[in-house]
Amino acid sequence: MNPTAIATAATAAFTFDLPATFWVDVTLTTPGAQPDQVLPLEFKYRTREEMEALPADIEGKSDAEILGLLINDWKAPGRPFTPENVQLLISRFHRAPREIFDAYRDAHWNSKARAKN
Repeated sequence: MNPTAIATAATAAFTFDLPATFWVDVTLTTPGAQPDQVLPLEFKYRTREEMEALPADIEGKSDAEILGLLINDWKAPGRPFTPENVQLLISRFHRAPREIFDAYRDAHWNSKARAKN
């Protein structure tokens, strides 16, 4: 392929218009001897400025409220994404708020998220 064709193909794929949401498989630590579980989460995309403002946005909020700011939807059979089911997740998977927040942050700032997908 000639250099002009390569440059054209590369620029045609690039866009500044990112989707409003994106999916990430988040591994949640399961208490006890059971294996960890993977919960596919649809996160809300934030710009760099919105990510930098996130600490102030979440200050004083409960874990359930914070997750509501980050998550748009999930794929949990029989459990739609509702405030009640978010609270149930937090109650049963004690580390879930931290693991979900870390996955969200990594998806925005870290190349580790790309390697997992």
